[in-house]
Amino acid sequence: METTLEKAPPTYASDSDALLAPIREALRGLRFGYVNIIVQDGVIVQIDRTEKRRLQRTTAVDSAARR
Repeated sequence: METTLEKAPPTYASDSDALLAPIREALRGLRFGYVNIIVQDGVIVQIDRTEKRRLQRTTAVDSAARR
């Protein structure tokens, strides 16, 4: 009987550091939002960063809205 096993790609500490560097960069300074990592055939092909900015309402805007 023949057994077929899928081989996982080899991982090395230096490879992991190199792969994580752009992900760390995308996360750096992100307060609100998300980082989306696209993987094809076990390889990271794209990293998207979407940042949401929370705006503070000012007193002038609040006063105008109440009138």
